[in-house]
Amino acid sequence: METRSALFCVGPAGESALEVRQVPRRHPAADEVEIAVEAASVNPIDVRRAEGYGLRLLSLIGAGKFPLVLGNDFAGTIAATGARVSSYKPGDRVYGLKPASADGTHSSHVLVKAAHVLRAPGGDLQALAALPYSFVTMWLAVRGAGLTRENAAEKNVLVHGAAGGLGTLAVQMLSAWGAKITAIARLSTPKQKCIGWPEQKYISNAGKKAPRTGGLSSGLDWIIRRRSRAGAA
Repeated sequence: METRSALFCVGPAGESALEVRQVPRRHPAADEVEIAVEAASVNPIDVRRAEGYGLRLLSLIGAGKFPLVLGNDFAGTIAATGARVSSYKPGDRVYGLKPASADGTHSSHVLVKAAHVLRAPGGDLQALAALPYSFVTMWLAVRGAGLTRENAAEKNVLVHGAAGGLGTLAVQMLSAWGAKITAIARLSTPKQKCIGWPEQKYISNAGKKAPRTGGLSSGLDWIIRRRSRAGAA
């Protein structure tokens, strides 16, 4: 039987909390593909889950009991396909996002639904592995605020934490949609990290807390905050 290497989190974070194990590989189900993983990212949610966060809720989907394999993002090549999968073949370069489970992407091989996979463009697969989870988190915040490609043009949007991972993605996407961005970041953040698209303003934040937006909101249509909170001004 063929095996794969998987990084197991064997208990709440601490010494010897992570352990590489050899476990059996199985053939993908009809709607699944098997990915030979070249790169997988570590997100803040992985750190929290390693500490025991969300065990009761995640147990409802079978993902709340140690030992478990963490990870959601992946990039690599197709190793095998299920019987009903016709859009991919072995050797195809792909990337994607696996929903929370006890058998995540911190593994040499991972099984995922074909619907959760995208064909990778040319270039660095490792860079692609850092994108899906953060992008989906940002996308849900932006869409939850009611902003879309169709209505974002010329809107004045304030983005908190604009130099962070989610903020950077939000600034780039909303700018590409034609929105006018006001970016807020810490004083230590280089201005160039937030500026680079037309119609952007930059406000540095010298304090530890986010600046109050009451004086700004009169000229804004939307405010995008960190921690996935978003809404109309």
